[in-house]
Amino acid sequence: MENRINSQSVLHHFPVRRIYEFLIFFLLMVPDDVFRMLPLYTNKSPNYIVYKWLDYSYNIILFTVMLTGLLVAVKKKDKVILGLTLLVFFRELIFLLLGENSCFTDGSYEIYLTLFTGVALAIIVQDLFHSVEDHSKFFWFVMVANAMTVYIAYAMGLMVKNSHRYNAINLDVGSTGTICSLIILYCIFSETIRYRLIIAMITLVALFLSGSRINLLFVVFFLLFGIVIRLLQKKSFEKKSVYGFVFVAMIGMVLLMMMDANSQNLLNNSSMSISRMISSFSFSEMEDDTSVLGRTRSIFIGFDIIKHHPFGISGYFTNLQVETVQRGFYTFPHSLILDYYIFLGPILILLVIRIIRCLVVLFKREFSQFMVLLYLLAFVTFSGGPIVNFKLVFFYATIILISIRMCKVSTEISE
Repeated sequence: MENRINSQSVLHHFPVRRIYEFLIFFLLMVPDDVFRMLPLYTNKSPNYIVYKWLDYSYNIILFTVMLTGLLVAVKKKDKVILGLTLLVFFRELIFLLLGENSCFTDGSYEIYLTLFTGVALAIIVQDLFHSVEDHSKFFWFVMVANAMTVYIAYAMGLMVKNSHRYNAINLDVGSTGTICSLIILYCIFSETIRYRLIIAMITLVALFLSGSRINLLFVVFFLLFGIVIRLLQKKSFEKKSVYGFVFVAMIGMVLLMMMDANSQNLLNNSSMSISRMISSFSFSEMEDDTSVLGRTRSIFIGFDIIKHHPFGISGYFTNLQVETVQRGFYTFPHSLILDYYIFLGPILILLVIRIIRCLVVLFKREFSQFMVLLYLLAFVTFSGGPIVNFKLVFFYATIILISIRMCKVSTEISE
């Protein structure tokens, strides 16, 4: 079935596929400033919003990607993508007719443009490859390449403003931490990746350089959780994986020891990042950490918005900030799932149900993908926020699409 489905691909023919692969890799590696050239649409946070977060630009390159992905979906008669697109459009139209805040009246389309472009690119990549194995290999290469650009940022001193944190050249620090964590999980739980222990160690250092504390906590927990589950599931575990986990954990401990906030002689220029990381492993520090307390409060505010708007609100960032400001909070709920339920309404529940169904199948048949998908679901539940970087949407959408393909193959094999 997998081969039959992919024989209908629109873009996979050689040498067209190679050209598309190169172009996609280029798009996913270049800094965001490239997409500010020849803009078709721009948007910034208005003056009445306290949190000046949004600085969005959408140009002809991104429009071409979105249009190509839509054409692929139409050619393949993808009812899910086309149906969801229509649902989103009519939902916004209803808000407009009811006289409520609407992206049409405000002229603010950054959330939808980001989502559609990222998903479109993920659809294009899926269509390029005959098999889920080739699809996964390309995605793995792109992920590792992106994570390694943290070292380029570090070498060039391109730290985040007012901190000593470094991100991939085309992602923010939180997104960089998420990509690094996913790579580490793949390395530990996939037995087919070459040089996986070396890659895991290098990526672990990149994770520390990003200063993403929640990803650090999550990846430590999921590594422990995954090994325990695997031992119970198989009654054994590949020795190389166990040794790899122990080695990566030891490297992590060494980094933590170096991250003593008083060790100015060791890492004088990184004391701010060091202090942040230490607080991740100290409950007493976390209790007094305004970032942790702020995240918790933001999530409760997100639930309060849903309580008053069970079908969500119009999907643009300023509208969300208006709701949070009314509740005495000036950013956004720090839970990606909460934010996108607010933006998209109950439509999002359908995606969550599909993910959970995939997890059930992957648990027994593709454990490394199970761990990655579970991590993604957990992370977007307890962290994250509105996304205006199509590359991050691409990463998330591709993980889901690869998981769905693996589920289909596993189901066909069992039958």
